[in-house]
Amino acid sequence: MPAAMPEPRFRPVHDAHAIVEESTFFEFMPPLKQAMPALISLKDELRHDFPSHEILNMMQVQVFQQNQSQPQVTQPRVNEAAGINMQRFDADGTLASTISIAQETVTLDEYRYTRWHEVWPRQREHIAKIFARMSGTPSFMTGVGMRWTDQFIYEGEDEAYDAHELLDPTSAYLHPRAFTSGTRWHCHTGWFDADTTRGYEILNQVNLDAGAVNVQGAMRTAVTIGHAQILRANQAIDELAPFVPGNPSGLEALSALMEALHDGNKRLLRNLLTESMSTRIGLGLERAE
Repeated sequence: MPAAMPEPRFRPVHDAHAIVEESTFFEFMPPLKQAMPALISLKDELRHDFPSHEILNMMQVQVFQQNQSQPQVTQPRVNEAAGINMQRFDADGTLASTISIAQETVTLDEYRYTRWHEVWPRQREHIAKIFARMSGTPSFMTGVGMRWTDQFIYEGEDEAYDAHELLDPTSAYLHPRAFTSGTRWHCHTGWFDADTTRGYEILNQVNLDAGAVNVQGAMRTAVTIGHAQILRANQAIDELAPFVPGNPSGLEALSALMEALHDGNKRLLRNLLTESMSTRIGLGLERAE
C-alpha cells in the first residue's frame, strides 16, 4: 500500500478561507472638512448596520522657531467633529465591520469576511451613501484601493517548520531566505501593474510576515499575507472622476474596478501558495503569471 500522505501542518485561519480583514479605502484632496457634517450624519441613516459610533476630534499645534531660539509651541487647537468611526459588533462582542471617515480618507473594514459576492454588495451600498453626502463639495477622490489580510496557522513543532508546505518557492514575490529562516521571516515587495484594469497602473504592495501572532487570545505561529492594491491620480486631481459614485456610470465603473482588484488578489495568492492550499481555500489550480 502507498504511504499515507502526512497531515498538512498549515491551515487557513477559517475553514473556508484565510481572510482576517478586507478593507476598501478612498483618499481625498482637499480634505473633507466641508462635507464632514453631512458625513457624520450618516450615523443616523446607517444605525441599523452600524449601531455603535464615536465622533473623532482632531488636535492641532504649531511649532515655530526664530533664528537660534528655542522652538515655540502654540496652544492646542481642537477641531471638534473632524471624523467618525461607525462600528458593528457580533453578539460575542468582537468587532465585525467598521466605517472610518477622517479628513482625507474613508475606509470600510470587514473583519467577518464570508464571500466576495456577499461582502461587496453591502460595501457598495454604503459607499454610494457616503459619496452622496459629498456631492457639491470641493473634495476630489485622489486614490482608491483594497487591502486583504490572509493568515495561515502552523500547527506543528517549530523544529519541523517548513515553509514549502504552504508557499511555492518559485514565486517571484518570495525571497529564498523565507524557506531557510525557520518560523520568523519577512518578505516585502511592491510594483506597478498595468494589466489589472485597462488604462491604469495599480500599485501593489505585498507584505509577508511569519512569526507569533495572537489568535483568539492564544499566541500561535503563523504566516500573514498583506496585499494592498491602490489606484492614485497622477496627472490631474480629477483623474479618477470616472470611478466616483454619483457621476454618470461611476458606481458601475467602481464595481468593475473592485472586481478587478479582487481578481488581482486571487491571482497573487495562487502565485504564492502551494496548489494544495490554493485548492483548500477555493482558489482552484490556475496559476498566476
